[in-house]
Amino acid sequence: FVQNNVSSNRQNGIYIYSSANNSLFYNTVINNSNGFEIGGSISKDNLLLGNVVKGNVDGIILGGYTNVSNNTIVNNSRRGIQISLSSFNIIKENNVSYNGERGIYVYISGNNTVRSNFVVGNKNSGVEIYGGTWNLVEGNDISSNEVGIYFVGSNGNNTARVNNIAGNNKNGVYVSSGANNILDSNIISRNNQYGILFGSSSRSNIAKYNGDQGVLNILGGISPAMPANGNVYIDNSFLN
Repeated sequence: FVQNNVSSNRQNGIYIYSSANNSLFYNTVINNSNGFEIGGSISKDNLLLGNVVKGNVDGIILGGYTNVSNNTIVNNSRRGIQISLSSFNIIKENNVSYNGERGIYVYISGNNTVRSNFVVGNKNSGVEIYGGTWNLVEGNDISSNEVGIYFVGSNGNNTARVNNIAGNNKNGVYVSSGANNILDSNIISRNNQYGILFGSSSRSNIAKYNGDQGVLNILGGISPAMPANGNVYIDNSFLN
């Protein structure tokens, strides 16, 4: 699928089910129910590159192994990208901005990579991990969302590292619940509440080497869980 204009369908703009090794390049997918949906147990090794996905209900829904790179995914009324019950997807170097709910939503999924994306101005969370495990969120620019990165549900063993998380309306990172997640070497500044907030249901998480580079978060750098629940804080540098 190359350089198609797909618009105003009541269901999916482009739908791939149980199919592998498809390439979808430079399409414009506008004002559909879902822009792209890729699902089915044998959907793998698909590539979405250079597409414009805007004005849909959900931009891209992934249920198979897919590389989503260098796309513009903006102004969708709910989620920009949703990974649902799926593993080994790569979300890389996309502009995921100004969507009506979440920018990038990882739902009960594991071993996915979210790297070097521009995630700005989404109404709820920029990146949300709900019930996921062993996901990597790395090197993203996450700003001006309601919450920058949000961990919720029975999640664990996820890593968020070397992200720039700035100017979000509430917290930069909110670990509401989950265990054994790692926050490593992120720059977290200018958020309107805490840089990092741990909820009472979070436990045995590690926050290390994070800082604000001298630009304060409004309510403070780290708000630890109460009770502590075994969360660990190592060599973070915030001006409170």
